Amino acid sequence: VNGGGFLDNTGHLVATGSDDNLVKVWDTRLLDDSRTDPVGEFEGHFEGITHVSSKGDGRYLLSNSKDQTIKLWDLRSMHNPNEKKAKSRSDRSRMRSYFMHSHQPSSRRRNPRDTSIMTYRGHAVYNTLVRAYFSPAFTTGQQYIYSGDSQGNLFIYDILTGTPTLKTRAHRGIIRDLSWHPFRPEIVTTSWDCTVRAWNPTDNKE
Repeated sequence: VNGGGFLDNTGHLVATGSDDNLVKVWDTRLLDDSRTDPVGEFEGHFEGITHVSSKGDGRYLLSNSKDQTIKLWDLRSMHNPNEKKAKSRSDRSRMRSYFMHSHQPSSRRRNPRDTSIMTYRGHAVYNTLVRAYFSPAFTTGQQYIYSGDSQGNLFIYDILTGTPTLKTRAHRGIIRDLSWHPFRPEIVTTSWDCTVRAWNPTDNKE
């Protein structure tokens, strides 16, 4: 398991992502020593999940993946984990190590069980567990998705169109994590180049 988090402030629903390529949803009220199964799952990525992030409304969540894509999911379209799985899941057997030093563009093929609302492409994900998040509600209405990448780029995607509204070389090393201030136009990025930087996403200036 590479990432996880609560889906709303009730504390009941938790999402996780792991190297089996699945995003799984768990209800803490149904878990005990005899019941350890998720209540739902999302299948669509072709390689392991590096991060999951919730919109905070108990409905929408993101997953970032080693297949070089971010996907947007709606909990109402998750699969029953007890359903017979499609043969396409055998694609997991081709899971490659992402400890490499070249960007492999994401595939345009689609898993027949993929129920994601949108797929975001362009950022590079290798060597470490790169994060992705919804932009803050107060200043942006959560209309963007933002992520670092393994080539030191800062990406901001339009949530509806999937188009990058900003791509800038922010660091000389991998941007593993970043945070958008909840009330100010400011994004802080952390990098393997041993620096932390603050950016204004409206004018692309440090």
